[in-house]
Amino acid sequence: MARESMRKKRSKLLSIQDMEDRSKEFCRMMTEGAYQTLYRGEYVQNLLFEELKIIIKDTSVFPNEADAMLFALKNNHFPILAYLHERMAVNIHEAEFADGRSVLHWLVKQKCVEPHKTYLESAKLIIDYLLEDAQENYQDGQGFTYFHGACMIGDFLTLQRFILTLGAHVCNIDTYALSPLYIAAKCGREEAVRCLLYYGANPNWYDRRQGSRILHGLARLRRCDCPEACWPLTDPDSAPRPVEVIVDMLVRRGARIDERNVAGLTPLEWAVSRLDYSLTRALLRHGASLRNLNENISLNIKDYTKYELMFYPVALYVPEMMELLTTKGFVMNSLARSKFLMFWSEAAKHEMDDMQSLVSSELFNFVGVAILIRLRLIHFFAL
Repeated sequence: MARESMRKKRSKLLSIQDMEDRSKEFCRMMTEGAYQTLYRGEYVQNLLFEELKIIIKDTSVFPNEADAMLFALKNNHFPILAYLHERMAVNIHEAEFADGRSVLHWLVKQKCVEPHKTYLESAKLIIDYLLEDAQENYQDGQGFTYFHGACMIGDFLTLQRFILTLGAHVCNIDTYALSPLYIAAKCGREEAVRCLLYYGANPNWYDRRQGSRILHGLARLRRCDCPEACWPLTDPDSAPRPVEVIVDMLVRRGARIDERNVAGLTPLEWAVSRLDYSLTRALLRHGASLRNLNENISLNIKDYTKYELMFYPVALYVPEMMELLTTKGFVMNSLARSKFLMFWSEAAKHEMDDMQSLVSSELFNFVGVAILIRLRLIHFFAL
């Protein structure tokens, strides 16, 4: 009878073509089994789990064990994943998807919320569980280790445990394309950067994939305009942004501030080209060279999506950046002015077109708004 029951479950799963839907049905079977203890006893529950343990290892049903977890992962269903690992003896740490990514690797990449590299609490719960449960520094088929994942999360104590107890190397560049320090810095994890530098990480590590240094990797295309992290800081006594703290630590440890990447750009030139106000300010504070900035500014409106151009004041990022540069002694030539002006005009055009499509001309004075923005820009061009 048990064999017939398992055959029916297997047939039902195989009848579902979409892998995520198949995973959803598998998770439903698991949930059903967990509740059977309440009215049919633990013996029946254990029988069901034994059936599911056989099914999850059947490659005709799930080519990889991680495929069976897909629905639970996408929906941050922690109890199902914990049941798989603790009650059904599925080693969730070693399970991989077809592309070689581990469950942790999939989570830290797919669940990362841009632009501030944050995680929903429900997703963070699963990630923390995996890192805390790990008894070794697991490595997946892409060379991504649990230590890399810990650097993306940035918890100081977790990193220390991996370094001191599990044998993780802070300068690990042999398995994965990015170094632990590069990952921690790019994700804005101050405590992780501090920990890695303390244990000897190289602040001048070179990213072979993109041809850049860690200071280049800090630059983010300015999309968001939230006051907590993205508004320009005008108060000299205000607390520094995380990126500014990270730049301070890297420079103190010997990071070369004017090193050029494969495209020939310094960190400052790349930060300005991304309109990254906070990073630009931090680099200027440490004496980054302005020598070739006029020639090397590279602004591209295509870096932004239509949604971003519609809902973020991208056009206003230009005068803010220009004001910052000129107050730090940058003398802008006609080439640089034209680059900023062309980018601003394209961004402003997108804003006007989008507003016209949403609001009638009777309710909104588009000409007035355009004039105000233009006057503000002219003011900064005149500096």
